Amino acid sequence: MASGEYISYESNDHQGKLRIRQIGDDFFGEAVENIKKIVHKSDRDMIVDFFQKDHLLSVFESKKATSIDYRLIHDNVAQYYRLIVRKASDNAHFILCIENINDEITKEKNALRALNNEKKLARRDELTGVKNKTAYKELERSVQANIDNGMDYLPFALLVADANNLKKINDTEGHVAGDEYIKASANLLKDIFSNSPVFRVGGDEFVVFLRAYVVCGACIR
Repeated sequence: MASGEYISYESNDHQGKLRIRQIGDDFFGEAVENIKKIVHKSDRDMIVDFFQKDHLLSVFESKKATSIDYRLIHDNVAQYYRLIVRKASDNAHFILCIENINDEITKEKNALRALNNEKKLARRDELTGVKNKTAYKELERSVQANIDNGMDYLPFALLVADANNLKKINDTEGHVAGDEYIKASANLLKDIFSNSPVFRVGGDEFVVFLRAYVVCGACIR
C-alpha cells in the first residue's frame, strides 16, 4: 500500500474471468493524473484529497473500508460512481472497486423531487395557487420562535385583506363566479406584492408577509 505499486484487473466476459489490465509503480501519482482527465470538474478536488496516500493510510488505521461517491464523464455525460476501497487481509495492500450507481442516484433524486413537490402542494392553496393556511401557520411558528429565542428578526409587517361581497356574488352569480373572484383577488395581491409571499387563510381572507415594508392600508374592490 505505502509503496504505490499496483495491479489493475478487468473482466470482459459473462463468466467474470479476470485478466490483468495494467501494472504500475505509482498508483497515487497516476490516480491524480487520471482524475484530471475523467472526473467531473466539480468533484476533482474531493477525489484528489481522497486519494492522498496519507489520508488512506490514516483511514485504514481504524477502518477496514472506505468509500466515496463522485461523477465520471463518459461521452460528455456525467454519471455517478461509487469508489470502494477495502484493506486486504495482509494489511499491506488495499483493494479498489468502482461501482456504477447512476441509476440509484437518479431514483433517489426523482424520489426527493417528488417528495418536495408533494410538500409544496400540501402548502399551496388549490384554488388560487398561493400559499395556504398550513404554510402560514408554519411561517408564524418560525417567526415567533426566532423572536422568542432573541434573534434579531428583519423588520416585517403582516397585511390582512379580505375580498368584499363574496357571499353576495355566490348568492347572485353562483359559486363558480365566486371562485373566479377569489382567484382574481389572489392574483391582484400577487401582482402588487410580487416580492412577498401571499397566503389564503380563509374563504376570502388573505395574509401577505412583508419584510422591511411600512403598510398604510389596502383593500380589494
